[in-house]
Amino acid sequence: LWPAAALLITAIGNSRLRLPGDARICLFAVAWAAAEWSRGHAFTGLPWNLVGYAWSGGFPGALLVLQSAAWVGIYGLSFLTVLAASLPALLGTPSLLPLSPLRRAAPVLATAALILLPAAAGAVRLHLLPTVPTATWLRLVQPSIPQSLKWDPAAAEANFHRLIELSASPADHPLAAVLWPEAAATFLIERDAGHRGAIAAVAPKDGYVITGALRANPPPGPVKQVWNSIEAIDGDGAIRARYDKAHLVPFGEYMPFGDFLPIRDLSVGAIDLSAGPGPQTISLPGLPGLAPLVCYEAIFPAAIIDEPHRPAWILNVTNDAWYGRSSGPFQHFAIARTRAIEEGLPLVRVANNGISGVIDAAGRVLARTSLDAVTYADVALPEAGPPTLYSRAGDWLFLGLMIAGLAPLFWRLGRSQNV
Repeated sequence: LWPAAALLITAIGNSRLRLPGDARICLFAVAWAAAEWSRGHAFTGLPWNLVGYAWSGGFPGALLVLQSAAWVGIYGLSFLTVLAASLPALLGTPSLLPLSPLRRAAPVLATAALILLPAAAGAVRLHLLPTVPTATWLRLVQPSIPQSLKWDPAAAEANFHRLIELSASPADHPLAAVLWPEAAATFLIERDAGHRGAIAAVAPKDGYVITGALRANPPPGPVKQVWNSIEAIDGDGAIRARYDKAHLVPFGEYMPFGDFLPIRDLSVGAIDLSAGPGPQTISLPGLPGLAPLVCYEAIFPAAIIDEPHRPAWILNVTNDAWYGRSSGPFQHFAIARTRAIEEGLPLVRVANNGISGVIDAAGRVLARTSLDAVTYADVALPEAGPPTLYSRAGDWLFLGLMIAGLAPLFWRLGRSQNV
């Protein structure tokens, strides 16, 4: 739908205005980037696999260009990427043939500039933002429980025991927190003192187990509301902090227009999940302030941080067993990595059966687990970077890029009216 809209806008603009090649390419890049932004916001949004994420790959120089997300965000990087990839098409324009070799090479030179200049700026940013470990050590627990067993009542205790066993393994450094993935606790923690006590038993001294969990309205009343949450439990079994997922998955965690559509949602529960209020910073004694994200909340740019209470790191818990051995877990990891660059904050990702890892404020992957591995990783939390331009301005700079991208179109139109 959205790529088709971009192509349609370009075709209509070219048909109505008879645009020359350079203006047509600029219009296409603007239309494509606008379509990606719309895809990320319309109908609750799904900004997955945007063109700019091509720079999250492991090829040489990719991380340099990816640093541009710290200034213009992923939508701005998509615009620059589409523009750079499209300009060489001008080499076949007949109007270039009579020109000098240097002027004929202008499209290629412009493409090179659109890549090399951001790469140079990215190299400077990487130099100015080295990885500095803090004294805060975290344990990332990846149980790799298959989705077929995740909610199987017969497997519930075995699944829970695996989490406890991985959490209780000796550590080489004093841990501040043990981190479990999304919905690791498949029971209602507030209503289950026995399991909550078992979690408390593996909490580090003066630390916490921070777990993804389903949360219901407080007892003793019946369950009427359920949230997909993150909860922090201390060594006494007290729930010291919680966060409720705000950006729910339509048709998976709730049914849009459920009162009118005669179908039930595809989620595990029998009722729609409730949404939380939005981004927040969790502050706990002995632990730097963190921004909690549940699953695909990490794919939404400029919508993950409570900026007035800027955290020191981002915690993203996820399941990812849904994807199996497809490209999904790798894409999800790459997308979350870009949020670290945009915000200038380290991101710690804890997956059930995906890819867990630690990413510093410049997007360097400091540690990562393998898909399907039953494992844990003890990692030192990196220092946060300073607030980025994107974290302060959001998509306003992207809007400025879009307006600048239309400048050749307006210039051509102005010339045609003056002829």
